[in-house]
Amino acid sequence: MTSNLQFSVSDGGVFLTGKTFDVKDILKAKGAVWNPNKVAWFFADTDVDRLRASLEADVEACMAARKSEKKQELAAKRAHRKWLTTPEGQAHLAAEEKERVRWALGQKALGNYTYHWICCEECEVVDWKRQNTYCLAHAEGGNAFRVRGGIYTGD
Repeated sequence: MTSNLQFSVSDGGVFLTGKTFDVKDILKAKGAVWNPNKVAWFFADTDVDRLRASLEADVEACMAARKSEKKQELAAKRAHRKWLTTPEGQAHLAAEEKERVRWALGQKALGNYTYHWICCEECEVVDWKRQNTYCLAHAEGGNAFRVRGGIYTGD
């Protein structure tokens, strides 16, 4: 897997570039120092073949572990999305949304007017980004919604 890494010999050592983020801890343990000017890792050793051989097994193991972690994360995300479609998941989402509205009302009470358009705990936020709520308790005519604090009937 060291094929993702490029070795270049310099006067005092070897610079290592490429996809190094996942293996940076291994590189540090092997004595590499990050050089921000060259955007590369620097090894004081000048023997590229020996350096490549010493890194090969560790890098392979690290990349395999990272690949396994990503697969597990993806499987967990899929399972969570599937759970959200169940009645229990829907109830959980509704409870989270209600808690977020309560938090926004608390911010409003503290004088943070970012959430001035939420009027009560019964508000159902249609779009947090565009500041749209739907509130049956305060809707005029039963078909109104709030946008940035103002009530609109959709007429």
